[in-house]
Amino acid sequence: MNRYFIFGLCLYLFFLYKWRSHVGESLFLSSVINNDPTLTQNGAGLARATAFELEELLQESVNISDFAGMAARIVKFAVLAEATVSEKTVDEGIIFSLLGSHFPWWLPDPSTYMPWHRRPKTDQHETGIVICAGSRNKVYAIHLIRILRDVLGSKLPIEIAYGGDGDLSFADRHDFVALGHDIRLVNLEDHFDESVVSLQQGTYAMKPFSMLASRFRKVIMADADTIFLQAPDQVFSTEPGLVETGTLFWHDRALGKGTMDRHQWIESCLKEQLPSPSLSQTVFWTDNLAEQQDSAVVCMDKGRPKVFTSLLFSVWMNLKNVRDEVTYRHTYGDKETFWLAAELSQTPYHFNPWYASALGTLKTNNTVCGSQAGQRDHHGDLFWYNGAIRHNKWNKHDRELVNITHWMRGKQDSSELNEWWIDSLDAGPTADMWCLRGDNLTSVASLGVWGVMQKMLKVAKEVDNRYWPIDPS
Repeated sequence: MNRYFIFGLCLYLFFLYKWRSHVGESLFLSSVINNDPTLTQNGAGLARATAFELEELLQESVNISDFAGMAARIVKFAVLAEATVSEKTVDEGIIFSLLGSHFPWWLPDPSTYMPWHRRPKTDQHETGIVICAGSRNKVYAIHLIRILRDVLGSKLPIEIAYGGDGDLSFADRHDFVALGHDIRLVNLEDHFDESVVSLQQGTYAMKPFSMLASRFRKVIMADADTIFLQAPDQVFSTEPGLVETGTLFWHDRALGKGTMDRHQWIESCLKEQLPSPSLSQTVFWTDNLAEQQDSAVVCMDKGRPKVFTSLLFSVWMNLKNVRDEVTYRHTYGDKETFWLAAELSQTPYHFNPWYASALGTLKTNNTVCGSQAGQRDHHGDLFWYNGAIRHNKWNKHDRELVNITHWMRGKQDSSELNEWWIDSLDAGPTADMWCLRGDNLTSVASLGVWGVMQKMLKVAKEVDNRYWPIDPS
């Protein structure tokens, strides 16, 4: 018999015996846990008891529409993760094994940051930026990278996450790598079973997957068409809500009343669980707002076990069958899954208090129109915007760069719900998209960010000339 086969068989039997011994001990602990309150105070005991419960749950499948049922499992994984991190005697192989059983489509790479993984990782960084980019939006992503590096002076390492060769060509991958030594490519097909996740087309769903696969502990995920107006390097130490909870989300435009279906669905997901103050005190909830989150930028500290398992829950919501049959029937893409996963798994999370602002040009009646949605830091200053540095990103042939002269601030309350509208959407490729009327109007030329914007436009022109040259014909 082949000696390599014998060696492999012996190794498999060893790990099987080791794992079953953990489960056997967990069975004993589970039988006495209600009679021994001190057991729950012991990290190792709690880990083994929780592991046994998760092992038992493998006998019961979860319907993809049962978000509450999956949330219950995520809560148990959070307990196991926290116990594994805090109690060094707990074998991390337990949680690895259970994750593989419950989420077999996830293929963790040794470089992936996981809070309980104790082996040293020489290629890991504490904080980094993850950009989901394919060939179709490569120029936008290079705009973002060059602005971060050459205008804002950001030093953070960057990962470019993509969905295989069909999403990002070899030539385009070369262009990204050539931008700097600290830019790394992450093929999500190496981290997830493509037959289950279906990310080859570069869908919205890629974003939570890219965060989970990242080697960074503290992840700043940004859409390719995001433009930062401040360097994000210190965000994990300067944003109070992020420091407190390990998460930072931003609100979308306060577009007005949404459909009752969305809110009823969220209530059905909560079942008997009461909404947390992070949800119940928002305009989205109290005034039935159409949209809650702008997921163009998401910040999460994966070093916190509950945040990590919440992210895993968001990833599950974006699996091909789950998103097609459930999630995306009630939400617009991935955007609501980040906070919803945290809400359902009872993980503390934080939203910047202001709803998105309008950035663009001044029209009549104190109205600002433009394609860009502006977002703020905790001081209320402009931090980033989505919508690319184009006048209208929806016209893929339009090279015109954005002209931002005015800023109409979004508010924290429902007073602007009827002030947003879409202007001349069907009038042509250069039509202004979003308009906001109000009284919180500022000329951008009066702000310090004005000079930064002019430098950004210069860099964007250089990028266009290099990567999107004008066809002489």
